[in-house]
Amino acid sequence: MNNQLKRLFIFFAALIFLLLISFSLIAYFSLSSSIHYQQQLESRQKLAEEKDEHFINTASGPKLSLEDPSSDDEAVLYFITDGKHIVKSSQFGQPLIKNLYQRLPPYQLNHQLYFIDERYFTVASMAIKTPSKTYWIYTIHDSTEAYHGLKQLRTTLFSLVILYVLLIALVSYSFAKRAIEPYTEGIQREQQFIQDATHELKTPLAVMQAATDVIKLYDGKKLSSESQNALEDMRSEITDMSSLITDLTLLSKVVNLKPLNLSELCEDNARKLRINSSVEPDIFILGDSQALKRLIYILTDNARKYNHADVQIYLTLRTVGSDTFLTVRDNGSGVPDEALPYVFDRFYRAKGQQHIAGSGIGLALFKSIVDQHHAIYQAYNDNGFVIVIKIKKI
Repeated sequence: MNNQLKRLFIFFAALIFLLLISFSLIAYFSLSSSIHYQQQLESRQKLAEEKDEHFINTASGPKLSLEDPSSDDEAVLYFITDGKHIVKSSQFGQPLIKNLYQRLPPYQLNHQLYFIDERYFTVASMAIKTPSKTYWIYTIHDSTEAYHGLKQLRTTLFSLVILYVLLIALVSYSFAKRAIEPYTEGIQREQQFIQDATHELKTPLAVMQAATDVIKLYDGKKLSSESQNALEDMRSEITDMSSLITDLTLLSKVVNLKPLNLSELCEDNARKLRINSSVEPDIFILGDSQALKRLIYILTDNARKYNHADVQIYLTLRTVGSDTFLTVRDNGSGVPDEALPYVFDRFYRAKGQQHIAGSGIGLALFKSIVDQHHAIYQAYNDNGFVIVIKIKKI
């Protein structure tokens, strides 16, 4: 899976997954809030009914009636306390009432859930002030069925999320693959065109190179100075064109990633290119050795072409956790800030650098190599030009 397809796959999967999670959470919390609100309304209604049933309104204020109601249309579990002990309670559920009374805090309860004997009960209370003291009415409702209903809903929604995660992955991959197909086809056509064009250009360039060699060898001394200059210009342009074709060929080439010792590769190329190096030993990555050698050469060659003759180049290789950092820096003049975002574009030349020899696609080739190694890079100025490449180690 290439980087573009992977990014689109992650985007589509994350988007659909967030929509599914949002829908599940909204559904669950909406239903849960509705049930809790209904239970609160029921608790308030029962408290009001118990107050009217057990307290008598007198001229001086409410008065507790200790007489049991003559008839109950609906059995309600309740008890009344004066803050020290229970003064009145329903005739049934005495063990539960005593158990709850020991647990209740000394303040008003709007809707509190308790788990007792493998069942769930919601408790609500109300303070009633009489001329002599303050009483508390408590109502108790069995909420086991509602609680288990919500628990079952959570389990169902969680199971659906797990199930749909797999479907989301398949659908997202299909969408991402379909969306990336035009881009992939365009890249393939571009690579094929570059390969065909460079192949067709190699033969005439080779013929032109051979012809100029023959002219220089047999008739070089007979030519006028103007003709000799023109011949050298032709040979120089042929050399530059050959270099450009080589770079374009490498730009369209697909790298072959396999385990390699990046430490040995960096040390060997630093020695050959005569640059300073500091390399941690035995760092292994998945990479293409020829492409990585070209990458180091491009950075070194650019540093020397665009700076003073005695520029110093430094290569460092180190690891941080599971990442490997390859850094190439120089002590030159750096890249103009306005040109920094564009130096990795093909054929881009900063203002005032058009006269410097080169194909103009070196850093574009560098970027292509980095992308094909599933790595990332950062370029900035710090007393010279600095490029840091981060790649996963194995």
